Amino acid sequence: MSRFKKGDFVEVINNGYTYTTFTSKFEELGFGNAKENGCFEKGTIAQVFDITEDGFGREMVAICDQKGRESLIGVEGVKKVDFISNRVKPMKVTLTSNYNAMVYNDRIQVGCQTISKEAFERLVHAAKLTKLIK
Repeated sequence: MSRFKKGDFVEVINNGYTYTTFTSKFEELGFGNAKENGCFEKGTIAQVFDITEDGFGREMVAICDQKGRESLIGVEGVKKVDFISNRVKPMKVTLTSNYNAMVYNDRIQVGCQTISKEAFERLVHAAKLTKLIK
């Protein structure tokens, strides 16, 4: 059982545990760039958007920082952060296996497309009317 869960905030304490080229995992987890993702600097605060293993039983977390950058890092390289300042905090959610979105306090960003809160509410309402969602 992981000590982390989706949505947790973590601080990078040792970026030496970063997996920068793990194409199959990047694809599986829905990373925007499936070829290569860089290391976050020590002290970077990021949010966990998925949890997985490397095939040898070593646990890894997929994380996304305030700027929308993604990284895959072994759990030894991060620590859970209980307090986050009042700044706008993104949360990465998987909409489908092919699309990832950043959810902010005032908008949703899917790739280069931005959806306002009002537009999203209209989309959800329409989806409920057509019974696409409950």
